[in-house]
Amino acid sequence: MKKKFPNRANEYQLLELIGDGATALVHRARCVPFDEIVAIKVVDLEKFNGDLSKFSQEAKTMIPIDHPNLLSAHCSFVAGQDLWVVMPFMAGGSCHHIMKCAYPLGFSEAFIATVLREILRGLEYLHQNGHIHRDIKAGNILVDPILGVKLADFGSSAFLFDSGDNHKTRKTFVGTPSWMAPEVIQQSEYDYKADIWSFGITALELAYGHSPFKSQSPYQILIDTLTREPPSLHNTKEKKFSRYFKQVIAMCLLKDPSERPSAHQLLKHHFFKHAKSHNRIIKDVLDKLPPLVDSVHLLKDKETEVVCQMGQLVEQEERSKIEYQKGISNWNFDINELKAQASQEDNDELSSFLRTLFELDTLHEDGEHTSDVHKESSDSSVASQNCTNDSPEYQAPATKRIGRWKALLELQLYFLE
Repeated sequence: MKKKFPNRANEYQLLELIGDGATALVHRARCVPFDEIVAIKVVDLEKFNGDLSKFSQEAKTMIPIDHPNLLSAHCSFVAGQDLWVVMPFMAGGSCHHIMKCAYPLGFSEAFIATVLREILRGLEYLHQNGHIHRDIKAGNILVDPILGVKLADFGSSAFLFDSGDNHKTRKTFVGTPSWMAPEVIQQSEYDYKADIWSFGITALELAYGHSPFKSQSPYQILIDTLTREPPSLHNTKEKKFSRYFKQVIAMCLLKDPSERPSAHQLLKHHFFKHAKSHNRIIKDVLDKLPPLVDSVHLLKDKETEVVCQMGQLVEQEERSKIEYQKGISNWNFDINELKAQASQEDNDELSSFLRTLFELDTLHEDGEHTSDVHKESSDSSVASQNCTNDSPEYQAPATKRIGRWKALLELQLYFLE
């Protein structure tokens, strides 16, 4: 018989923060009566401007779930202005989190086979009970060395057996763009086969360390999913994949949903026949990581550092724009001021090339090291030396909105195209 967890906030002790968003926080916490570590999602209902039914749906779906590969909720309740959802604590965090911390090129095929097999078992249960998950991705796959692998986040899930729904299909536009099936994007009728497509994209994500659409805008992802061939698994310099793994992904990413296998059928595929026990293989992966709380703080620090660096680059570029416009309006040929302006671009990843352009631009003053400068820049500057304003190839891009030295660089690259 399942334990009945308390539904009062004062019976829990909130510990470290392990996740946050615009309207919700996730804490590691201790259930005082049971002296048990849990995870608690705290949703600030006053800050949430969207549809509260998303969180209500998640809580309602999670509580009756009883499968080892699906994250259930112990209980949920309202405390003041917050909704609390009490869940098992998964010490490894999500597969997405683990890849960001230590596996940027993705996991081993053995680990992927084990994780995907466990997720398929959870999906088989969901689908047999009339649910579509609709948001399968690495960020919603949680791991723990004891509790194993669990599929989480049922905020987008749908029940196929709603009253009046005789065809067991949905038509709503729900999910995350990179993982959305074509029929979901088109808002045509879809069923549990939409989860199989998302499962295939997730398999690619686990193999490569990112989704196959990572560098594209959401709009472009939706267009490409509808108009291009589905993504497929290819060997990389670092990794070789088995033909069985490639087969599984190809089967999942068929554009016609009727041709995709069910979770039950996929579990019979050779790729999953020899998948290892989750306990040992998950432990091996997690042994390389700091505890979840520490790794969350580490990633937060990295993100803060990146944001600061981006802010500095934006500020630096703004200064460069001002200096450039100043030079245009005053026809400024003051060498010292131009050098000061060039130094503002010094931290750019192309700084060595920009310095070469600067040296070429001031050769008439310095008069030395001429041969060295030309040797460094001969490949990049010869095209521009042979073109004039009258040349038909000369169509300089607009430069007033960027710094002078970046403008020179764009012009050089234009001639080289």
